[in-house]
Amino acid sequence: MPKYPNITVTLPKNADNADIVMACLQAMKAHNIGNELEQFARDIEKGGPAHLRQTAEKWFNIK
Repeated sequence: MPKYPNITVTLPKNADNADIVMACLQAMKAHNIGNELEQFARDIEKGGPAHLRQTAEKWFNIK
């Protein structure tokens, strides 16, 4: 279960890392959870670029 199960982020079919980050940031802004930005960035850094989608899935519903 993601940290924010009520937020769904829709990604393009062939989403690259930039697409994933931008979609997540837009969702954070739209749902007024910008206060979580630093923690989200730390989680991305911890997981590394190869696991960015998995990190996003820990935060949001990814579609």
